[in-house]
Amino acid sequence: MKIFHIQHSTTAFSRAANWLCCGVRRHADDTERRSRRSAGDGGVCFNSTVSGGASPQTTAACQQHGRKISPIGGTQPAELLAMRRKLEATPAGNGVHCAKVVYRLASFDSSSDLDPESRKHSAVDDQHHQLLFEQLLDIAAENPDMIHFQQVLNKWIRSQTGSRVVAFLLISRECNACFCQVCGDELLKEAVNCGDASVLYRLFLLGGSAGSSEETGKEIILPPTYSPDTPPIFVDTKTLNEAFREKVQRIAASVDKTEGKPPNDSLCGTIALLQARCGFVAGLLMIHQNERTKDTERQVIAPHLHMIATLLSIVANVEEQKRLARQSQIFLSMAQNVFSSLQDMNLLVRNITKEAKTLVHAETCSLFLLDKEHSELVAEVFEKNGTSDEYLTEIRMPLSQGIVGHVASTGQMMNVSDVYNHPYFYPKVDERTGFVTRNILCFPIKDSSGNLVGVAELCNKIGKQAFTRHDEQIATTFAVYCAISISHCLLYRKLQEAHRRSHMAAELLVQGSTLSIAPEDILRFTVRDIPASTSFHADFTQFFFVPRSIGTGDTYIEASLSMFKELGFIERFRLRRRTLARFLLMVQKGYRDVPYHNWSHAFAVGHFCYLLVRTAAVRNALTELERLSLFVACLCHDIDHRGTTNAFQLQSKTPLAQLYSSEGSVLERHHFAQTVSILNMEECNIFDQLTRQQYQIVLDNIREIILATDIAAHLRKVDRIKKMVEDGYDRASNEHHYLLMCLLMTAADLSDQSKDFRNSKAIAENIYKEFFSQGDLEKQMGNRPLEMMDRDRACVPKIQLEFMDTVALPVFDYVSRILPDVRGTYNAIVLNRRCWQVLDQILKEEGLPRGGLDYLRNADLEEKVMKRIAESDEQQR
Repeated sequence: MKIFHIQHSTTAFSRAANWLCCGVRRHADDTERRSRRSAGDGGVCFNSTVSGGASPQTTAACQQHGRKISPIGGTQPAELLAMRRKLEATPAGNGVHCAKVVYRLASFDSSSDLDPESRKHSAVDDQHHQLLFEQLLDIAAENPDMIHFQQVLNKWIRSQTGSRVVAFLLISRECNACFCQVCGDELLKEAVNCGDASVLYRLFLLGGSAGSSEETGKEIILPPTYSPDTPPIFVDTKTLNEAFREKVQRIAASVDKTEGKPPNDSLCGTIALLQARCGFVAGLLMIHQNERTKDTERQVIAPHLHMIATLLSIVANVEEQKRLARQSQIFLSMAQNVFSSLQDMNLLVRNITKEAKTLVHAETCSLFLLDKEHSELVAEVFEKNGTSDEYLTEIRMPLSQGIVGHVASTGQMMNVSDVYNHPYFYPKVDERTGFVTRNILCFPIKDSSGNLVGVAELCNKIGKQAFTRHDEQIATTFAVYCAISISHCLLYRKLQEAHRRSHMAAELLVQGSTLSIAPEDILRFTVRDIPASTSFHADFTQFFFVPRSIGTGDTYIEASLSMFKELGFIERFRLRRRTLARFLLMVQKGYRDVPYHNWSHAFAVGHFCYLLVRTAAVRNALTELERLSLFVACLCHDIDHRGTTNAFQLQSKTPLAQLYSSEGSVLERHHFAQTVSILNMEECNIFDQLTRQQYQIVLDNIREIILATDIAAHLRKVDRIKKMVEDGYDRASNEHHYLLMCLLMTAADLSDQSKDFRNSKAIAENIYKEFFSQGDLEKQMGNRPLEMMDRDRACVPKIQLEFMDTVALPVFDYVSRILPDVRGTYNAIVLNRRCWQVLDQILKEEGLPRGGLDYLRNADLEEKVMKRIAESDEQQR
């Protein structure tokens, strides 16, 4: 076997081994002197038979050298007498069969009684013992690795005793279990687990029949007390119970098979106690050649048990120091990786999960952060099938469900070895991800104040059946690093958001200073009476009316004042006319000059909301504050729109995206923020007459309604809206109030599709002008835009048909089923869909280019479309 030498560590290790083993050497000398003065110093052996004295071989060997054999039982240590009385007092019927105490090694009187020839032999024995002692030191010094050390030491013990099989039964500090990982010079493919550590302790205290974890129950068994006067303790393998003997046979078979010797069911073996001054406890398993050599092999190894135990403890301590050093290095590397990513929460979470897996050897790790607002735990990054490059966008779990929720609620760590048999396991995560969870170590992450920040969940321990207590200790320490890093990351995020808000506020101030409101502008809308809505157009109160047709600029402001008045908001909520006029002017100036998302669009959306709120069904379904919130939200829902989509903002990493990306719906959140900014301006707060509670309710409603204009958010709510429509609207349900406001907002936002086809085409042209402008920017950035954003690939009729089928038609269908008075809007959209379909057919038939926007302004094509629709209707009649 090759021996690896490490010069520096070997020297230091040799010094440590010599220093620690000096006590063993002095102890051996003291024992020898005491044995010469006393009679009967020997060993303790648990056996199935009782011997009355020294074996014949021992007696003959000793008499040959002229030594006097003391009678057995002359002097016995007090601890052994007490233990013997305890064992002999054990009832025979309790299932524990304890062997009696027998002394095996004879003691000798002083060497002064020896003749010269005997003294010569004694000196040879001392030299032999010294040589063995030095050999043990060399083995320990040259093999500080526990595995290698066991292999070499097993080989040495086998060569000295002649035993057939030699192995150590060690105690794992991680899980407090007894196991064997090396047998002879073979490293077992899988360590043999002999049960809890108390099994080994009980074995040496009560005998072989106690070697079963089932028999210990809940009794706490401590390791045998170390005493320098305690003689060697041997346990015969024949006395082991069936469970422990089966483990011993597995250990022996692993070597016997390799040597061509079949395992013997009636193994003749010994388990010797290894105990050092430092308290290290282990067992030395020796399988003898046969029954006749058992006593001889025990006698040979007995003087060296203390030395072997001490050296094993030294190597174990070195291994522990190495492990702690590696762990410290991992923690240092982890801290460096984690704290270097404080600027990005997603990157921070990825680093935390990666380092956590490395520390405890787990397949996957998930970090759930606490969402206090919704009482949920959110996994912003969740590994899929253990690969570091596949992540789900988001997984949400209620605080009341699952092991993660229980840990979050109680604040206590949970180590679950079999999750599918645990009552708190939440299998839906496995169902969603396709991952199969076997065991879980879940621990809370708390800040310095003890407040919950999140919960980390480690799944599937690698190489073991479950996570160990050592893993729990590592997790506890790791949680502190996680809490510090996450808290600092959140603080850093708040500082960044404050900086960006300051930047956006400065931008708004610049915009406001360049577009300031002149006093005469406000005066113009306050000195005259508010006109009636029908004064702008006779059909102003009809759903088919196109509100953009009344003009621009001041006309929209006057019409908005008229709608506020007719809906009763001015009188009911005591809205001051000057404040309302200033507010509307600031909202108008807050819109940018983009093709579609401009003030005209906002006014059209507000007009459709005005028509909805006038219906009796909406007045009965929503409260006054909800109707006011809905109308104001419609006018403000696209303030400061940049003419680009949320996806473009995120892709371009604009200041808006950096400010709102963590919350989603970037532009919609910005629109709400701008609305609040206008309300906070001097003489612009139209809600100043509301109570604090009313004011908070209105702001909350406006926020939710504006966020509902994000089509992605609407699609996430479609199933809930559909269920509300099918079950029927319940005015007592807060959920139905929220869903109805969101639905009406979406319908108002898409209301241009419910007008005539000419208006629908004109609005589509404005929409695609914005889309194509964004597509051109993406091309300049080196990106490939979506088809509807690419002027070279987009086919407007085709895209319009897809959008109507997916979004517009279902929305107006739901609205018309709740509000029968607006059924005409749904029919208008159905007609527009037919027109777009006919237009697409004509373009194909005539071979006209379907790209670009020119054909949308072609009056001849429009006439052909309307003619075909009329002919089709005539045929159906």
